[in-house]
Amino acid sequence: MKYCFKIGICLMCLISCKRESNDAWVVKYKDFTLAKSELNEILPQGLSAEDSINFVNLYIKKWVKTKVLISEKENLLSDEELLILERKIEKYREDLTANMIEDKWVLTFNDSIREDEMMQYYKDVPDTFILKNDVLSYRIMEIPTDSLKKFRELLRNNEMEKLEKKLKELGSFYDFKLNNWIEKEKLLSTDILPEKIKKHNLMIENQIITDAKNDNTIVFQTLEFGKSGSPAPYSYIKPTIKSVLLNKRKLNLLSQKKNELYDKALENDEIKRK
Repeated sequence: MKYCFKIGICLMCLISCKRESNDAWVVKYKDFTLAKSELNEILPQGLSAEDSINFVNLYIKKWVKTKVLISEKENLLSDEELLILERKIEKYREDLTANMIEDKWVLTFNDSIREDEMMQYYKDVPDTFILKNDVLSYRIMEIPTDSLKKFRELLRNNEMEKLEKKLKELGSFYDFKLNNWIEKEKLLSTDILPEKIKKHNLMIENQIITDAKNDNTIVFQTLEFGKSGSPAPYSYIKPTIKSVLLNKRKLNLLSQKKNELYDKALENDEIKRK
């Protein structure tokens, strides 16, 4: 209880003195020190005073237990094991530092990919993107049956701006998302389509299928499709191509930066070999 009370007092000081110097501490164990600044960083916002005290008490207890455990390494680990540990720590430090530097470089990275670049990559590697399943992109809407002819004509003529405006005015359901691709079997297994439409051959480009229900009619249009075992349609695989090209560009950037640093070190005669 005395320990918790002291920690509670420390917490009150912590909350009221957040601008103290970073070397102010809350608890020490041997050569280990837990700074108030560290508690400031991990203390959740919006906690009551009591909850804050409980949180800090638990954190400090866990921190002390960890440091007590670590301090036993000299007693429990052999010299060889300690050497392995130090090598692993150094390797982790190097990897972490390298990753942080690379993240800084990536901030200058240009993530725009031109359409012609993606199309050229698609043409250069046509057998890279072979479909495992039938896929299709589609549009769907539910409209008043007495307006079917007018809405169907707008859909067939691809007058999407005018069509969407009218659908919004009516408060009708529709889904005209770009690249609205889905595996055919997944589409057939959902409740999106009425059973009557599911019975049609959906793999026919630009076909329009309707199913009237009372005063409303479901209108379904297949835009594009790709069959299992064939190259994926460009619009279907385009997001993947963009991701591939961006990753290649990023790797090239990092390689270039590393080579520049290496060449500079060579030029300055900073690399010595026996």
